[in-house]
Amino acid sequence: MGELQSGPFTRDELDTSVPFIARRCLAGEPGQALLDRVLADLLEWEPPRVRQRKAADLDRLRVAISAILANLIAARRNTVSGEAFVAMSFNRNTYTGTELSSEAVASVRDYLRDQGLVEGQNGYQKRGQKIFGEWNQEHARRTRLRATERLLAQIADAGIDLDAPAWQPASGLGWRKTEDIVRLKDPEPGAGAEPDDVRASRRVLLAVNRLNQSVRLELPRDSWGRILARLHDQGSNEAMDRMSAGDAERVTLYRGFKGGWNNGGRLYGGWWQTLPKSERRHLTIDGKPTVELDYARMHPSLLYAKRDLALDRDPYLPPQFAGPEVREVGKEIFNRLLNGKPGMLRVTAEHKAQLAGAVDFQVLVAAVVDLNRPIADAFGTQAAGWLQRLDSDVLIAVLTRTSKAGVVALPIHDSLIVTVDNEDLLRAAMADGYLEVTGVPAPPICRMASG
Repeated sequence: MGELQSGPFTRDELDTSVPFIARRCLAGEPGQALLDRVLADLLEWEPPRVRQRKAADLDRLRVAISAILANLIAARRNTVSGEAFVAMSFNRNTYTGTELSSEAVASVRDYLRDQGLVEGQNGYQKRGQKIFGEWNQEHARRTRLRATERLLAQIADAGIDLDAPAWQPASGLGWRKTEDIVRLKDPEPGAGAEPDDVRASRRVLLAVNRLNQSVRLELPRDSWGRILARLHDQGSNEAMDRMSAGDAERVTLYRGFKGGWNNGGRLYGGWWQTLPKSERRHLTIDGKPTVELDYARMHPSLLYAKRDLALDRDPYLPPQFAGPEVREVGKEIFNRLLNGKPGMLRVTAEHKAQLAGAVDFQVLVAAVVDLNRPIADAFGTQAAGWLQRLDSDVLIAVLTRTSKAGVVALPIHDSLIVTVDNEDLLRAAMADGYLEVTGVPAPPICRMASG
């Protein structure tokens, strides 16, 4: 790939980026008009070919043009910054399992670059990177692309309105129906066919996604400013780029399992799910303020309930300790214990900072184990997987109730966000859904703290 000559750009500019989403596409008459124009111009731009393109080749080009332009448009509509780049990989393996061809994607990239329709900076393979004066381990960066004024003029000429909500035809954007809303990653031998209850959850997800697409989800610009500042202070990488995306059109949820149907099953795909707790409280739905309700200590409650035991204490904070920072570390310890043995847990730099030398990490690990002696046999058993299956079943039961009532409820693993006027409805749905799935009353349902 030749060099993009539009830079150089600053690190902050390049870090303000959105991930390329393969299933995003052009849609409606405006989207088709833009696709037709760019395809015709690309074919005219190409040098004469010894072999004429087959119909399948043209189809691959259409898919690539549609996906790349749709992502460039979405970046221009980004709620963080209209100057956001699209972070794209041109590795051949990136598009395995999608309808995109790496050759077609590269052809579209080369055409857009040659015609001055995109600007940006080439990506690079892993190499050392200096962050805050110190050399970090190997680092890679994906290619960054964004639309130039010339491409924006073509977008406008096609009738695409960059200010139109995503559900309006004038937005020119849509989603290819190539990725399932129920996904089993890395299936193990004998995983078997999709269970009936998982298949039934598809109907719930379809109803939830229709509701999510019918409303306007917004976060104030100052919230995005704080998020970006926080990410910059921590140093940026590709995962953080996703967190800072501000792509308020990503509202389609899917259910993800791993290995087998009893492992995982939580809901993913919503842009609000990566927001820090401190900023989620600023989220609005159609301009209305929201509230987030959370099942307190859900996984410990499920483990105790499996043994017909009541959880009558805080499982994360042993009585000899105090303070929210210590409790937060205790919660992390509990969750790590589910997949590892006590002696395997090592303190992280973040935990050291939270404990501030006042509490020994290994002493806290031993105290958390002792506090939860009635369920300690679950530690080190990879219990987190089946617990996520159970808590996702509870969330599906809750969303069944909220969607039937026509209420938008935005899930974040074991909590949900609704408008303030629907708080009582959500609280009742959470209590009933938990009881339906587990057969026992729900743990306390609390307003999520904003910290």
